[in-house]
Amino acid sequence: MNLLSLPFVVIGAAVALFLGSFGVTSVVENKGRAALLSLVLFLLFVSIWFGGFSVFSPGEHILAGVVVPVAAFLLIFFMPIGRRKEQKVAAVTERVDERDVIFSRAG
Repeated sequence: MNLLSLPFVVIGAAVALFLGSFGVTSVVENKGRAALLSLVLFLLFVSIWFGGFSVFSPGEHILAGVVVPVAAFLLIFFMPIGRRKEQKVAAVTERVDERDVIFSRAG
């Protein structure tokens, strides 16, 4: 078992957990098409990811070719970019019409 096997398995388990939870949520919400698609994607992903790992027993170069791009994507995806926007909260000085609150974020 090489050094990159653990991140490979953890990434695969995280994606499989996401697809599985998406499928369970779709079943609970009675969304047949979404449940079917998530089940198919779950089975396809698990069979390719873990089946290929157990059958082919890839070397470190192949594992690095999978783990490094996924880790780089996750790092870039969750990196905060841009400036923080300050929110100004002012005291309410007039009566609030609740009908206007519905459309307050549209503008």
